Amino acid sequence: MTRIFTYYGPLDIGSAFSSRQEVGQWIEYMVKRLNKIVLENKREDFIPPVVYSGKGKVFNFDYNFLVNCLDDYHDNVGIKDDFFLTNNPSKTVIKNGLFLVTSLLDDYYGIVRIRQQTLDISRVRTTKVVEIKDRFYNILAIANGDNVRRFSAVPFSASEVKKIVSDSTYNLLESISNRECFEQVIFGIAQYSE
Repeated sequence: MTRIFTYYGPLDIGSAFSSRQEVGQWIEYMVKRLNKIVLENKREDFIPPVVYSGKGKVFNFDYNFLVNCLDDYHDNVGIKDDFFLTNNPSKTVIKNGLFLVTSLLDDYYGIVRIRQQTLDISRVRTTKVVEIKDRFYNILAIANGDNVRRFSAVPFSASEVKKIVSDSTYNLLESISNRECFEQVIFGIAQYSE
């Protein structure tokens, strides 16, 4: 029996994923789309919208690629209109992204690792309040030769993804995103601003 998903607004996105298995099916869909993009692009310096980070042991999915796939996966129901990042996103789009990534995929399902769980205050010598802002993506830039691509990267835990997708899907994702020619040249807003 196929479950019917109805989308009226951003908070309905929670009902799109009623189980980890459904999140896994969506990831499988994203990997199929990713493979199609890679097969269609013949440039040697091509950088796909997902890259693997060995340091963090995460697959960094570009946020807008993720949103496009989510909208397509649910038959273009309007998710993209409410979640897609532009150069100057509205506060509502940012709230929607926080809900999708931090509340649903990180806190609830534990598949994404974006929240800072600990803070080393030994280096902070101040009596001022230290604010830790929530975010739903990391800014990073990947280079492949002279080609550089900026990511609004959503870090999916490789170990958690492996638990909820087929072995063939996981191996395909790894083969596409984990290549020696991909070099991370920027991580974080401070380096990006420079």
